[in-house]
Amino acid sequence: MEFQRIITGNDTSGKAVFLDTLVTPQTSAFVHVPGFIVSTLWSTSEKATIPHTVNDPVPSVTSLVPAPGETRFVKVTFPPDSSLESITNWEAVGVEYSSKLPGLAEKFEADSPGMHTTPTVDYIIVLSGELWLELDAGEQRYLKAGDVVVQNGTRHAWRNRSANPATILSVMIGATYGGR
Repeated sequence: MEFQRIITGNDTSGKAVFLDTLVTPQTSAFVHVPGFIVSTLWSTSEKATIPHTVNDPVPSVTSLVPAPGETRFVKVTFPPDSSLESITNWEAVGVEYSSKLPGLAEKFEADSPGMHTTPTVDYIIVLSGELWLELDAGEQRYLKAGDVVVQNGTRHAWRNRSANPATILSVMIGATYGGR
């Protein structure tokens, strides 16, 4: 799915304008997991403000997992799970994840592929395809285009049992665990 990232801002007189210089999002197409694509679309700091000038914050992001109060806006395309069966060099996959998914790669569980937990509240919408959201003890829910998920810092994994790619859009909000 092709898309463009439109950024707005204000000119020197305060008039709302489109900023055409920031249209290309940071996208990582994975070599060792063909079809896995992650686009980081935007991020905000802990104390987000409406800026006088807009600079792309994505190049300075050092972790895909936002700290409390920060946000990350990402688009992820998952290849069919069947494509994972042809992977023979899992060490190379791990190295690629570490370099292209900083902060998130460390959250993946070595003994439970795909399972991870982040200290975030995530707003997720399935844009295309079909996915299964797996939680603890193997409990799963089927998701299709248009479905939304509010992920509250729970242990989970995304499974694509179909023959086609599936794409989600997610806003991750850094949080702290309370009441535990």
